[in-house]
Amino acid sequence: MTVIPTLTPTNAKIPQILEHVTDCWPDDLPTLNEYLYARQYGDWKFAHQDVADALTDYCRANNLGSGVSEASVRRWRKAQR
Repeated sequence: MTVIPTLTPTNAKIPQILEHVTDCWPDDLPTLNEYLYARQYGDWKFAHQDVADALTDYCRANNLGSGVSEASVRRWRKAQR
C-alpha cells in the first residue's frame, strides 16, 4: 500500500523572502527590515498594504511566487512583537 505524505500549508512567505534577500541581496536587508519593523510614535511607519505591495513586487521579480497580502504582513508584524 502506498502512503501519500500529508503536506501542511504554511504561511512562510515572508521568512522565505527574508532568506532570499539575505542570500542574494544582503545589502538590501536593512531596508527590508525597516519596512517590516519600523515604528514611529507607536504606530507602523509603513502601512501594511504598502509593505505587501513592495514584497509582492519583489516576489514577482525574483520568481518567488504570487506575492504577499496585507493580512500576511499584519499577521507577521503581530507575531514578531
